[in-house]
Formats: sequence, structure tokens, C-alpha cells
Amino acid sequence: MIKEFINSIDSNSSLMLGKIGIEKESLRISDLKLSKIPHDELLGSALFNRYITTDFSDAQIEFITPPFNQNENVSSFLDNLHHYTSKKINEEILWPLSMPPTRVLESEIPIAKYGKSNYGLLKEIYRRGLSNRYGKLMQTISGVHFNYSLPEEIWDADIFFSREKKSNKLINQIYMGTIRNLHRYNWLLIYLFGCSPTVSRYFLNNSYSFQNINKEDFFLPFATSLRMSDLGYQNDNQSKLSVSYNSIEDHLSDLRYATEKPNKLFMQIPHKTEGLYNQLNANHLQIEDEYYAIARPKSAEGINKRQLNKIQINGINYIELRSIDLNPFHPNGIDQDTLNFLEIFILYCTIEESRKISADDLKICKANDLKVAIEGRKPGLKINNKGKDILLSAWALEIIEEIESLIGNFKNQENRFNNSITKMKERVIDSNKTPSSKLLQLILDKKITFNQVGYEIGSKYLEDYISISKYSNELWEELEHEKENSVLLQNKEDSNQHKSFDKYLNEYLSN
Repeated sequence: MIKEFINSIDSNSSLMLGKIGIEKESLRISDLKLSKIPHDELLGSALFNRYITTDFSDAQIEFITPPFNQNENVSSFLDNLHHYTSKKINEEILWPLSMPPTRVLESEIPIAKYGKSNYGLLKEIYRRGLSNRYGKLMQTISGVHFNYSLPEEIWDADIFFSREKKSNKLINQIYMGTIRNLHRYNWLLIYLFGCSPTVSRYFLNNSYSFQNINKEDFFLPFATSLRMSDLGYQNDNQSKLSVSYNSIEDHLSDLRYATEKPNKLFMQIPHKTEGLYNQLNANHLQIEDEYYAIARPKSAEGINKRQLNKIQINGINYIELRSIDLNPFHPNGIDQDTLNFLEIFILYCTIEESRKISADDLKICKANDLKVAIEGRKPGLKINNKGKDILLSAWALEIIEEIESLIGNFKNQENRFNNSITKMKERVIDSNKTPSSKLLQLILDKKITFNQVGYEIGSKYLEDYISISKYSNELWEELEHEKENSVLLQNKEDSNQHKSFDKYLNEYLSN
């Protein structure tokens, strides 16, 4: 399909005007432990600040950029967020690695708080549920989410050979097709951008033959992303769930079932402790956000509403890709070449034929992901392509060359992607050029600990950002206003509760 498509589109097509946004998580670290300073004291309300919030922990910052149709604007905005935050947290560092420092202990991880409002309590209790179900430490693993939406202009064109122009049905079909292909080819992203080949002793299991760097740090010699393996952000409960990607209707139905079906194990968690909820409910998923997937359909319509309902009413308007590790070799955690490649990669997944994907097909996709996460740089490694084991390198180069032919069709955009494509080819040909290999070699060559390398890199970035004047940050005033306004909104929301939390929760879950 890709060749037919390339021959049929206009070189000036608006396909290259899709919008991109980034959500990037980082732990605030002081003395190699999680910061004890509350987030709101430094950066305003995590509930209302549009750009700087928290993920699972109060010490786990999440940066959110608006969507842009130029990658350079995404990078610039993210850089300004890092600069502003570094000046505010002063001596704390933003941990540059996906896996947490080895001194981060389960008992010392503060769950994020969002004030006294019903919605704030819901967010906090949801995280308390994650803690009680899976443990806190797993939740501190950090990464980058790449958000992508196709340009609005294409829905008025004949680009997808459909008469149903600009209908929710067509848009949902195209995005779900893209998500299916992201599952099929996610192993390539794990290979190219994985950067978590080491773990602390707290993440070890007996399934793999780890080598020790020291008493605290362990590695697998050919690993790319242990974050994306069964040692990272995964769990047995969710592996038993069957969630379809063949249509948005089936997808939402399966997720709704999982959020309404009681789980025997989670029913053993006490409903409340000292008057506080321990989870939102005892179902397989408290809410759909709990389902871990490498790519999610999302809707930006509406505030403080469940994604299930927003998508059902408004349809999909962007995809959230969640399988990218932090890149410690770039201050932002993601470099321009990665942004460029991810953009064209998702476009490739949109254009490439996307067959229906069965539960068995998804198992093969997950098996490929796991294999590449654990031993992706192993010479001669083979993975499963349509029932046949083929060389990872051969399949990777085949995909990248198809992407390269796609780029060649967009004459005005060619230059900004060619450099990225060349670098990705080099990583496939020589695994020593992958981020995972570079990080592991840095640790082994310098004979230092995982903590030391993270602290050295994070400290260097902090010093660099602090040395830059706030007047060089074009967003400084806007970010200051956002911080102050978020506090005002928080105070207003906290004092404006006229409904019991029990009633609010029941309405939220039942809608």
C-alpha cells in the first residue's frame, strides 16, 4: 500500500502539517533521593497548571507542551519549561534517566496530591490505588509521551480513498489503523530509542541472567529498554486483559468492561483506611487510564471527563505514543532527530496497510517488544514477522527505507528528515550507536555507578540552565502567570465543593 500511496499523493500535501506535543516525566532528586519539597510550593497547582504538573509522585514532574506543527517549536517550548523549572527548584536535579536512582525507596515515595476538590481527590485516590495494586516504585519509572494528530485539512481530501469525508467514523478508523501498526512496529522504537539497559536490585527477577556492575546495579549486555520489559512498567493482571484495537467501538467496550468487572485480588484491598479510600474501586481497572498500552487513542475535548466518554462523544483527535525512554544525552530528554523520526514513523504507520489484529497477533507484538527490550542489540537477533523469524536488522532497514521513500515524496520537507533517517540507519547497522549501548558503555568504561552517572548528567544540565538568565526565556512571564493563576484556580475549586465525594465518584464512574 505504501508505494501506491506515494504515487498518488501531491508533493505539496498537507500531510506534513500534523501537530505534535510532548509529555515528559522527570523525578525531582535531592541527594539521590526523591525531593521532600511539595510540588505546589515550587511550581504552583499541579491540578491547574497547563504546562507543569505531576505524574504519580509529588516529586515526579510532568512537562506538557501544547501541540505544534513544527518540531522545532516543540523542542523550544520544552527547553523553556526545563529552564524555568531548573531556576525554581534550584539545587534539586531533574533525573535524566528513565529508571529511578537506587536510593529511591518504596516507603519514601510521596503520592501526588491535588488539593481538596472532588476531582483533586479522585486523582490522588487513583494513584493510591496504583500504589496498592502494583507498588510505588514501578510508578516512578519515567518516559516521554509523543502526542500526534493528523492535520485537519486532510479530512476534506481524497487522501484515504473514502467518501466519508471529515466524519468521526472515518477519523476513528484511520487513527485505530495507525495504532494497530504502532503495535506491530513498536519493537523498532524500543531498539532505536531505548535507553534503560540497567536496573537496581529492586527490579530484579530470576527470569534473566543479569551481570552486576556493583552491589546495587545490574545489566543485561544486549538490553535496550528494561523500562519496556516485564521488569518495568508492566503487570500480570493487565496481561490477562483482552483489549481490541480493531475498531474504536470494540476498544471502548473492552476497556469499559475492564473498568466495571470486579477483580478478586483487588477486592482484598481494604475499602478505606482511617477514612481514606485505598482505590477508586476493586475492578480490573479503576479507570481506563490504568490500562498500560504503548499507544492510546485520545480526545482533547472536554475537561475533567473520562477519556472513554470523550472519545465516544467526540471521536479520536490524537494518538499518545508512550514507549519512548528518556534520552540522558539531551537536556530535554528527547532530541530533534528523535522528534523528526517519530513524526514520519507515525505517518508511515498511518499510510501503511493496517489489517485487523487478533489477540494472538497482539501476543506476537508484545513478544517482539519484550525480546528487543531484553536483548535487542544481540548480533543476529531474530523476531517474528507474520509467523516467520527474520533478522531484526533486515526488517528494521526495510521499514526505514520505506519511510525514506515516503519522505522523498515531500520535496519541501525532505531536508529536515534526511539527517534523522541516516542516523537511524546507522543505529541499525551498528548497535554501538544506540542510546542504550552508549549509556551502558559510559557506566562500564568510567567504572561508576548508575547513581553517579545520573547525578553527573543531571547536575550538568541543572548548572547550564541556572546559568541562563530568565530574560532569555521567552515563556518566563507566561509560566509565572500560569503558576500564579493555577494557585488561584486551585483555591477557588477547593472552596467550591457542594457535593459529597461519594456522590461525585459514583457520577464520574457511571457517566
